[in-house]
Amino acid sequence: MKQIFKMIWPIIVGVIIATVSYAFGTYRSQKAEGNLLQTMFIQSSASTLGVHVKALEKYRSGEQEKAIELLEKLVDLDLMNLAAYAQVIKKGKNEEIIDNVKEAKAYRARYPQHKVMQNISTSVSKGLDLAK
Repeated sequence: MKQIFKMIWPIIVGVIIATVSYAFGTYRSQKAEGNLLQTMFIQSSASTLGVHVKALEKYRSGEQEKAIELLEKLVDLDLMNLAAYAQVIKKGKNEEIIDNVKEAKAYRARYPQHKVMQNISTSVSKGLDLAK
């Protein structure tokens, strides 16, 4: 019996060490992933904040067309980001998101003069497709 225990003991210790190492590695990678997502969200918020402030400044200085142009670019960026949502979601789409996309699509139908930047037009179209 002692002989078997001596043979199994290193295996048990190895399994325990491997399990603890795996759990610790998973925890650290999830924490890093969470930090990355939070950083990306903060950077995105800072960028859109700058555009919102510029749009407000343009509006208050009487440059309404420039303000509208900036706001429409923000709509483009939001739709571009929602294109990723369209690729990820399989079922049970969030109705609030779909309703907002429908509003953006209706706005674009009422004011078709806005030209989407060439490099993001495909993603913007995919975002608008959520409203189907």
